[in-house]
Amino acid sequence: MSSQPAAPPGPRWTVVTPRLAGHMALWMGLAACIAMLVPAALCPESLDLALILALIGIGAAVASLITSRDSGARLRLRLIGMLICALPLGVITAMIVIGPPETGHSRQYCLLNLKWIGVAMREYHRTDQKQPRQMSDLIRSGLVAPTAYKCPYDSGWKEGQSSYFFFLPPKEDEGAVLIACDLNAHPRGGRSVLTAEGLSFFLKDSDFQERLARPENAAFAAALRAFEATGAKSFPLDRPLAASRPAP
Repeated sequence: MSSQPAAPPGPRWTVVTPRLAGHMALWMGLAACIAMLVPAALCPESLDLALILALIGIGAAVASLITSRDSGARLRLRLIGMLICALPLGVITAMIVIGPPETGHSRQYCLLNLKWIGVAMREYHRTDQKQPRQMSDLIRSGLVAPTAYKCPYDSGWKEGQSSYFFFLPPKEDEGAVLIACDLNAHPRGGRSVLTAEGLSFFLKDSDFQERLARPENAAFAAALRAFEATGAKSFPLDRPLAASRPAP
C-alpha cells in the first residue's frame, strides 16, 4: 500500500501570552510617552496631543501591570516602567494647569510687531504730516500687514482686531510715554509695550504697574483701565484714536 504524501504544514500562529501582551503594552506606553515630547517641545502653546499621548502611555503601562504574571525583579521593572510613563502625564497636566511656558521666540515676535508698528506710525506721520486717525490707516497705507497686530499668545485674534491697546499722547513724540501695550498678559505674566519714541520692550507685571503709575503715563493708564473695564479682549483697528485722547 503506497503511503500518501504528508500534508504541507499549516500556518504557524504566535500565541499571545499574558507575559507577551504585558511586554507589548509596556513598550507601547514608553513609546507613547517619548512621542509626547515632540508636540510638547515644538508647540508648547498646544498641549492637547501631548496629553493624549501621555494618557495612552500610562494606560498601556497599567495594562502591562494587570496582564503581568511576573514577580520579583521583573515585577519591579514593570512598576518602574509604569512610573516612567506616569511622570510625563503629571508634567503635562501641570503645564496645562499653570499655563504654557513662554518661549523667547514668541516674546521677540511680539516685540517685533510693536517695533514695526512704531516705525510705521512715524513713517505715516512723516508722509502725511499727521498721526493716523485709526490703526487701520497703517494697513491701508501699506505700512504694516494685518497680522502685525496679532500677539503670538492671542489664540482668539481675528483680522480687523488688535492684540495691543493703543493710545496717542496729547502731544507728539513725548519720549518714553507709553502709546501701546499687550491687552492680555503673557503666560508667565508681564506685557510688551511701545513708547512714543519707538522703543518696544517687555515689562514684568510689577514693572508695568510701576510704569503706569508715572505721571507722564497717567492718561495712558486711565484710558487702558477704561478700555479693560468694558471686558473687551481685543482693540478694534477702526476705533478712532482721537477718542482715546484726553479732553483738552
